[in-house]
Amino acid sequence: MGSSGAWGITLAVTAAAVLMGLAGTFPLKRVRAELGGVIGSRHDLEKVREAISLNMKLALVYLALWVGFLAFLGAGVFLDWWGFGDAVTKVFVFGVVTLPPGLWSRSEEKRFRAMRVECGDPSVAETFARWLSDWGKAGVSLKE
Repeated sequence: MGSSGAWGITLAVTAAAVLMGLAGTFPLKRVRAELGGVIGSRHDLEKVREAISLNMKLALVYLALWVGFLAFLGAGVFLDWWGFGDAVTKVFVFGVVTLPPGLWSRSEEKRFRAMRVECGDPSVAETFARWLSDWGKAGVSLKE
């Protein structure tokens, strides 16, 4: 495989990474907007869980894509399909293109995490707090 084929794969992986990031972020933004930034019931909490679980799943896919991309580039260097400098350039392009949507995703996640809980049932606030804690841990979805 030549460097031009590697550029095609680089662009495809980069586009997939951006799309996955956006696909995980838009539900967070949508749910926060629907709820007006306030969780007021168990029904609201279910919407929150679905958005967080999707975000967690897509983050794992993103990580697998990134690791696979690095392995692909490393194999290309090892097999002398392209030089180390070419591989570094491809990683740089990936980083530059995915940085703006990644920063936007982080800011939306921060807003989502800052939602208030205004519900008479204290277990709703406890559940939301537990989910926020679990969100950063390894896993594919939240526990009930």
